Amino acid sequence: MLRCISKFVSKTTCKIIGANTRHFRNSNLLYKMTDTSPNTEGTESSHYTVLDVNDWSEKYWKTGQIGFHKDYVHPLLLKYADKLTNGKPAQKILVPLCGKTLDLKWIADQGHTVIGVEAVEQAVVEFFTEQNIEYSKETLTDIPGDLYKSSDGRISLYKCDVFDFNRSFKDKVDAVWDRGALVAINREDRERYADLIKSVSAPASRIFVVTLNYDPTLYGGPPHFVEDELIPKLYGSQYKVEILDRLDSLDDRWKERGLTYFEEVLHFLSYKA
Repeated sequence: MLRCISKFVSKTTCKIIGANTRHFRNSNLLYKMTDTSPNTEGTESSHYTVLDVNDWSEKYWKTGQIGFHKDYVHPLLLKYADKLTNGKPAQKILVPLCGKTLDLKWIADQGHTVIGVEAVEQAVVEFFTEQNIEYSKETLTDIPGDLYKSSDGRISLYKCDVFDFNRSFKDKVDAVWDRGALVAINREDRERYADLIKSVSAPASRIFVVTLNYDPTLYGGPPHFVEDELIPKLYGSQYKVEILDRLDSLDDRWKERGLTYFEEVLHFLSYKA
């Protein structure tokens, strides 16, 4: 879904750099490392999974290991959609790192325009084919990637690196539904990602960010643990941040990884006047 930028590992060789470093492989495979970035405050995870675009495609999508994809619309979106749109019709809503989520079609069916960003082409194509939506495809000229658009114009999916998106998308969105982006972004890129989201959001925009609360000493992600305090640090300069809801999502998938709690936390970001 996104690219991984690692300053610590050679792309062609394996290195051991420090006593706390865990399994390093070349850049086309999975990295696991101790993370020492500013976004790890309060965590004691001894390893942290870092992924690049190729990892998401090869390790997850091509093998069908997409437990993060749900065959239903997210319940927190259903419950709080009016708050996200402020009750307004025909809003432009961004869904970053969207995969093939059913949330895209549901939002469009409510009369809104949806802009998705996804780096894995398989996910984009499967969304349109599985939802029986006619679409067109055009090559982007300003960044590497393609633009897939539904025939009715309500859904536009940018197949590109998320960090290139704002170089091609020249408009502003009214709202952002981030259910699976921040929790997938590598820790070292979180501030950069938040800056991108703010750059494409209009004044008076509203943002939903879903983070995950679990014991990071037991599981290194993805999806990644994100502490509640990080959201005001990333967005607080422009947005008022409040927690709307917490959803207990512990199921067998997470129990098998040794987790005893797994909570989805919905953060509501409203633009400061």
